Amino acid sequence: MEKSVVFVPTLKEAEKIFENVSFIKNNHGLYIAELKNIDVIITGIGKSNAAFSSCISLVNSSYYTVYLLGICGAYRNSGLKPGDIVSITKDYFADEGLMNSDGEYKLLSEMGFTINGGRNYSEFNCAEGLKKVIGNTVSFLSGTDKAAGLYQSKTKASVENMEGASLGMVCERLNISARQVRAVSNFCGDRKKQEWDIKKAFNVLRKFAEDYIL
Repeated sequence: MEKSVVFVPTLKEAEKIFENVSFIKNNHGLYIAELKNIDVIITGIGKSNAAFSSCISLVNSSYYTVYLLGICGAYRNSGLKPGDIVSITKDYFADEGLMNSDGEYKLLSEMGFTINGGRNYSEFNCAEGLKKVIGNTVSFLSGTDKAAGLYQSKTKASVENMEGASLGMVCERLNISARQVRAVSNFCGDRKKQEWDIKKAFNVLRKFAEDYIL
């Protein structure tokens, strides 16, 4: 029987979204839960972990669609707030670039270097019924308003995450349909003013999974 696969960045997120589900570690060191219609796999945090876990899980698989579910931060001028849920349809490698001595920031694509087939972002299909947004995938988190503004000015993104663009690139190269759904848990920028509400984010992700995946 054909199955979907849901990737989740952390075990904590997965246990809140898929309650009463047991995870075991497979021979690649990834935590996985095998349910009736789907498998749930923990990517680990960040671009490198996401690239490894998705590639090793998908390259010889028969999964017919891929979901990436998790929390994200929202840029303050995006109009989003903690508890909102969105579908990221374009996700940039936003911190792959160069900072000049005069403070100008350039993406690799602006320097003639590209990451994913001639571009600096990955694309996802839109998840049903959700607002479509642009995302930034970063390893160097925007813990200040200046950093958040720098990233957003380059891509016009609404949200920031740590895994999406890498996983999306793997799916594109393997020609596998993928959707990335994120719930806002906090605001980007100054870490003292991020207004976290992770409970709201987990609740909306759980509801989405119940309605559209399980």
